[in-house]
Amino acid sequence: MTHYQLRWRKRFLAVRRGDPQQPNSLCLEQTEHLMACVQHSAIDRIRLDLDFDAETLSLWADAGQRSKKAVYLRLPSALGMPQYQAAWWLKRIGERLVALVIALAIAPVLLLLMAMVGGTSRESIFTTQWHVGERGRLFRVIKLRTQTSQSEWLPFGQWMWRHRLDRLPKIWHVVRGEMGLVGSCPKNLQDIAHLAKPWQYRLNALPGLVGAWQIEGNWMGLDERNLYRLDTSYLINWSPLRELKFLLLALPMVFSTSK
Repeated sequence: MTHYQLRWRKRFLAVRRGDPQQPNSLCLEQTEHLMACVQHSAIDRIRLDLDFDAETLSLWADAGQRSKKAVYLRLPSALGMPQYQAAWWLKRIGERLVALVIALAIAPVLLLLMAMVGGTSRESIFTTQWHVGERGRLFRVIKLRTQTSQSEWLPFGQWMWRHRLDRLPKIWHVVRGEMGLVGSCPKNLQDIAHLAKPWQYRLNALPGLVGAWQIEGNWMGLDERNLYRLDTSYLINWSPLRELKFLLLALPMVFSTSK
């Protein structure tokens, strides 16, 4: 069983791994107890230590979502990232506007695909997975369902997966500001479960649909060290001109190679 130390600090709850031998260590394995703890508190944010496994992080993320509380990971400082530059905020605004235009343009195709999935499956049309967003905030990435919960292909599932059509809904994460068209390599909770501390800094960055790991390297063959090198190089050397270059090179890849 996982034990926790809970500390209320102003408007957020800090959750750390607890020692079963300590008197102030709590065990909240039951989802109902965890939900009650979060839902009846006056907090608006939850901050989780990174030393929990993916299942525990997901449990707290689900509890935060159901209680309408933002959930963050406790990360090293993000000082030195381009998000503190005025030009970076112009990038964010521009990407959201471009993404909105793209989303409206592909809406008829997406509606048709949703009807195809809904007509061949009794399960939810979408599948979701927790990812790490800017400054460690957790958000659910949405994709169209291609398989059943028993991992069997739907009638059109394999075709949609092969042509990356299941990833079309991800453009809405750019519209919502949770991702960028270009950004750091996105990470889910399984990816970060054993992430070395020197590489945790990169999780502060805005994840992108595409990024340096695709443009300057073959992301399928990259280890964590090289992913870190490419992402930090992109962030440290970021400029509007370099961003435009990446965007022009990356647009054909948006739905063909994004994770």
